[in-house]
Amino acid sequence: MAAVLTSARDVVSRVSGTRPEVVTLAELLSIAVRVEPELLRAMRLRFLPDAGAEIESEWYFSPLVAERSDDWCLFDPEVQAELRRGVSVRVRAKLFERIRMADARKLIERAHIDRKSTRLNSSHLGI
Repeated sequence: MAAVLTSARDVVSRVSGTRPEVVTLAELLSIAVRVEPELLRAMRLRFLPDAGAEIESEWYFSPLVAERSDDWCLFDPEVQAELRRGVSVRVRAKLFERIRMADARKLIERAHIDRKSTRLNSSHLGI
């Protein structure tokens, strides 16, 4: 299991080293069960308004994502867990991060309001 975590950490680190805003977007999305294009766009516009739309494409085609369709994407589970670990540490340490992730959670809930798959994986974050 440690090798998988190291590998996920390496993936996140590699993407962060070249495009940190893609990892920031991924962290915000990491509490969603799945990510639809509308949610991806809404998250970028809300939290990274100065970033161009190309970071959506970079996230979509990055090694952070395991499955893709025209309608949704799923994170690589180990990468998603690694992203959540980092967010969880910051949420406990910084009020700003707690507020930001609570806002992200609300955005995900609104985006999924009419979907049966409205599940969030944020209970361990304390938001």
